[in-house]
Amino acid sequence: MKKIISLVLVFALAMSFTLVPSLAEGVITPVPAEGMDLMDAAIAGYFFAGDINEREENVNASGYVGITNIVPLYDTENTVVAYYITYSTGVYAVINNNPENPEAIEFGAGTQHYIEDALSKNANARLVYSNPVSVFTESEIAALPAETRAQFMNLSDCYTDLDERNDVLAAQVQGFKETLTIPDASVMGDGNWGFYDSADMPSGTYSSDMITKARYVDWAKMSDYYSIAYDHCGPTAITNLALYYAMRGYSNLKINNSKWDTFVAIHALTNSGATLDIISYANTYFNNRSYEFEYASVDNAQRFKSATTKERPVGVLLLDGINAAHWVIGVGWRTYSGNSDFYVRINNGWDGTVDTFYKLNVGSLMVRAASVWIP
Repeated sequence: MKKIISLVLVFALAMSFTLVPSLAEGVITPVPAEGMDLMDAAIAGYFFAGDINEREENVNASGYVGITNIVPLYDTENTVVAYYITYSTGVYAVINNNPENPEAIEFGAGTQHYIEDALSKNANARLVYSNPVSVFTESEIAALPAETRAQFMNLSDCYTDLDERNDVLAAQVQGFKETLTIPDASVMGDGNWGFYDSADMPSGTYSSDMITKARYVDWAKMSDYYSIAYDHCGPTAITNLALYYAMRGYSNLKINNSKWDTFVAIHALTNSGATLDIISYANTYFNNRSYEFEYASVDNAQRFKSATTKERPVGVLLLDGINAAHWVIGVGWRTYSGNSDFYVRINNGWDGTVDTFYKLNVGSLMVRAASVWIP
């Protein structure tokens, strides 16, 4: 029987970009917002591969299953055709990027060595995947003679049925996904997001910066709203964006000058406690309060620094595992001179402070981030 894992957030792609961590720490690869939702792909992968390696040493006592990597795989037309997903239980899957046919092109114990070999040459490479034994970097394809490139077979050439509907399989994966929402089936991830309290940060010389007035915001905390909301990190993050800019002088963002009223309005707008799409909801809320709203993808350390310099908070979505995700607000950064380690300073949504740090893609994966501002 497949492991029952509680699913904290059921996602729907609604933003104009998706960010998928590469193997390189702190580096994120933009992926077109088309085809399968990333979490649906991860769930489909575990539907196929989950029973292979579920020995006690691979699954902790709580039943937590982590996603250790998600890599988009392309064809020669720069279309994402599949996702390569590895799990903390020591299994992997390559899932067809088709929500109507979430077929596992391959899955097994360990990792896919052709893909891993390609990534070992360049962790940020865009991989062209034709079949399980034909994986190339984009640069390797470009270096082929024109005649050879013209004869190159894409995934759809090798497996013509992947573009067809498979209603039976789609229903099976959907059924598995629904079992993951069973209350009390498991814990909400392993709880180790890779966060550091400021007192626990490494010693040594560092440089840092933080957006203006971040310490003076009366930040919203998830615990403030447990009586009316559940799994509400998204609405809490949007509330904190509103509270930050209200502190900066855009006072109409704070309804009735009340943090509670502001959260209630935002929570009603999202129509859900859990949401992947805080950016478009934040846009709607800011517009409803008579303010323009703009955002930009933040996909590496340099862009975090740039956002901080421009006094722009950053909404950051983290994955703790196949069953847990959490929104935080980036308010600054710190980097150490000795080893160049880069940390994002965050409001974690729990304690109402900005004294927590997150090292990019350590402890949890950053899958989405955007700086927001009022022009």
